[in-house]
Amino acid sequence: MDVSGHAFIKMAATSNLGHIYLLLGQMTKATECLRRALDGWRQGGSGEVMILDGLAQVHLSRNDFEECGRVLSRMHVPKECLEDATYYETCTFPTRVRFLLKQRRAESALELASIGRVTAEKRTAPSLASLLQLLQAEALLMAGRPADATELVCAVADAGGAEPLETLPRVGRMFAKLHQAHGNRAAAADWFEHAARVLASAGDECARAELLQEYAELLWPTVGRPGDRPSGPPARPLPEWLCLRPTARRVTVHPAEATPLGPGAPPLSIAAALERAATLIDLAGRPQCVGQELQDVLGRCGAIANAAVVSRADAAPPEVLAFWGDYRRLDDLLSAAAGVERIGLGRWRDKDVELLAEVGGGLDSRAAVIAARKLVKASLELEAARRERRERAALWPLEEPIESRYGVFASQAMTELVATARKIGPSNVTVLITGETGTGKEVLARIIHDASPRASRPFIPFNCAAVPRDMLDSQLFGYRRGAFTGALVQFPGVIRGAAGGTLLLDEIGEIPPDLQPKLLRFLEAQEIQPLGETHPVPVDVRVLAATNADLDQLLASGRFREDLYYRLNVIRLRVPPLRERREEIPVLVQHFLKRFAEENRKDNLRLAEETMEYLLLYSWPGNVRELLNQMRRLVALAENGAVLMPEHLPPEIVASRRTLPASERILAPTEVVVRLDQPLAAAVEHVERAILPWAMRSAGGRVDLAAKMLGLSRKGLYLKRQRLGLEGGDTLALDRKP
Repeated sequence: MDVSGHAFIKMAATSNLGHIYLLLGQMTKATECLRRALDGWRQGGSGEVMILDGLAQVHLSRNDFEECGRVLSRMHVPKECLEDATYYETCTFPTRVRFLLKQRRAESALELASIGRVTAEKRTAPSLASLLQLLQAEALLMAGRPADATELVCAVADAGGAEPLETLPRVGRMFAKLHQAHGNRAAAADWFEHAARVLASAGDECARAELLQEYAELLWPTVGRPGDRPSGPPARPLPEWLCLRPTARRVTVHPAEATPLGPGAPPLSIAAALERAATLIDLAGRPQCVGQELQDVLGRCGAIANAAVVSRADAAPPEVLAFWGDYRRLDDLLSAAAGVERIGLGRWRDKDVELLAEVGGGLDSRAAVIAARKLVKASLELEAARRERRERAALWPLEEPIESRYGVFASQAMTELVATARKIGPSNVTVLITGETGTGKEVLARIIHDASPRASRPFIPFNCAAVPRDMLDSQLFGYRRGAFTGALVQFPGVIRGAAGGTLLLDEIGEIPPDLQPKLLRFLEAQEIQPLGETHPVPVDVRVLAATNADLDQLLASGRFREDLYYRLNVIRLRVPPLRERREEIPVLVQHFLKRFAEENRKDNLRLAEETMEYLLLYSWPGNVRELLNQMRRLVALAENGAVLMPEHLPPEIVASRRTLPASERILAPTEVVVRLDQPLAAAVEHVERAILPWAMRSAGGRVDLAAKMLGLSRKGLYLKRQRLGLEGGDTLALDRKP
């Protein structure tokens, strides 16, 4: 974060680092980073909200309710505006609800969780909605309504989620509390330990420590707070890995990372065994968590005596991730002594993970291990099938494309881009959209606008290249009557015309240098100074920018201000050209064929397979806009019931399928031909002689920027140019023959 030298980016990175320390349970470092980020934050808005939320979570983990309440009050949302909270304000609802629950204010927590859940569903945040639904259930349980709480928890468990690591431990925690409320303390202990293992696999030490604290206080009378101690004997002997430090009243855990109860633990119930089997399927992509669950199940049913989850990388010694049983038997497990079974659990971070287990001699033990091996194999095959389906969908969409009034999105790249656009829509952050002409930059900008609280306000696209440069100032910022010759009436300008809404500045690279400081002032202060006005005028507008130009090259040549670039480039979205997402072409062709057939009242138009091949292989320099116009032309010229053949296509598309000899092909400015029948060193030198001058020209002669483009250090670039004799002769280097 110190490399960029940009204050805004540095503060954002410091905030992110604080939240990472929070997850790791390192509260002192988390507090230091978050406070430093808050002191340096001058932007307000969503960034400040998330920093304050992190600080509130730190205080909540320490049970410092007074300080937590003070922090929460700084990001207070009026009650009448709760349901219209922004996305980032909605993300703070769980902290607010947990604050109320820890103070045992059940009714207030239930009301706030219900509002937050509705808001999260409106913002299309399913994980956040599930978390708030579970907090609703906790508030209901605290209010003495366990039946209603059970319904909500079961609904979340049944729905599942795209990311089981976010859902499983939260559901497990609530099942534990529900079982404890019904007096089934053994089942509650099972669920607490299961949730702790999943959180250990996820690396969420903050949530894990809090969960173990609850575990101790609710189920172990010898370590819990006196007011929370349940009556009667403990569910079973206190596990070795769970202990409480009396001074700090925090839970510490054995280094073996959530090791299960060990030998002597009671057997699993049928319901718990089924739940563990489902966990193996849900978490097949997390081998460490699968191994911990598997050794717990096999150990609890008496099938194994000792077990270890280990990871191996090539010839390196195995790394022990978790252990069950007697540590003195670890060496025997690692050496694969007689009676040790190995069950492969998959790969994690380029390492093979497996379970090593000493199996009992009985038939039941062997049968249980065989069944476990089959279950793990099935879960891995299912995960591989899911991954293959995702990869195949990226090449050829299997499901229905996303259709809306904006267009059609069928490729994985575009669906992910649309999802990102909708995610950042509720914030007020500036977005820079890049891409070639005709890719759909304005479409993406409209999606961002419609996903924001400004959706009911104007969306105004303004093309900076469509207005003469000497008129841009007056068109954007407006003018007062009499400000100049011909200003007969007052004109508010495009920016004020978008007040309360969103302004898309298309072709932002065409803004002349003399107007860029004024635009920067507007972006930073949210105020403008129309021509002829003596005082600035405040205006509330969200700005999105789009360009098909290379802004980095404009920066290098001095035609675009660096501070304006960084102010616009808070979030950058690149819309890929159509040739990079050819899997969308068949879907787009059918969509446009149907649309224009309806517009032109033509029935039963079809496209021949050979015609589709031509369309797939064409480079589409005009991107989606060109494809749309070509389909409009084909439909307009076709007869009812016609099959559109290759001869109906324009000559440029038909000609694109011809294969030309390399000698006849015209090279693009960024292409170079290298002969293969020459020594490797000569070929490499030829490429270097071509690419180094190109980089220097593209960087406008700036060595630092050219070196960065080539992935070299400044000294490395200098030495290469000196070795090749390119100092001062860059312009002639491209003409040399290999």
